[in-house]
Amino acid sequence: MKRWRFEKKNNFEELTFFFSSFFSFYKNEKLETRLQGIRNGTRKLTVEDKKRADAKLEANRKQWRIRKQWFKESWAQISENLPPKKVKEVLEDLCVETDELANVCYETQLTELMN
Repeated sequence: MKRWRFEKKNNFEELTFFFSSFFSFYKNEKLETRLQGIRNGTRKLTVEDKKRADAKLEANRKQWRIRKQWFKESWAQISENLPPKKVKEVLEDLCVETDELANVCYETQLTELMN
């Protein structure tokens, strides 16, 4: 573990940096030891861990679907009078990358992972 030393003892910024660095280092070290156990096979994932991960994944998928639908609806209204070729050009000019333009289908990839 690192040794922490202060140049100025009464400097509030140094103290806050010290504590934030220490806690982030401690948290990172704790997660790294947990990950190392999983990699080595000495610690198995529990059923609760799997349920928690599945719940987080499902919540994120739900948010992704909602945001994707919002974008599709708003983009349809914005681009309803544009020709199809112009729609792709405008998306490229705005640096918007959709799943369809990137040839990515997260739904099938995620269902494959879940099974």
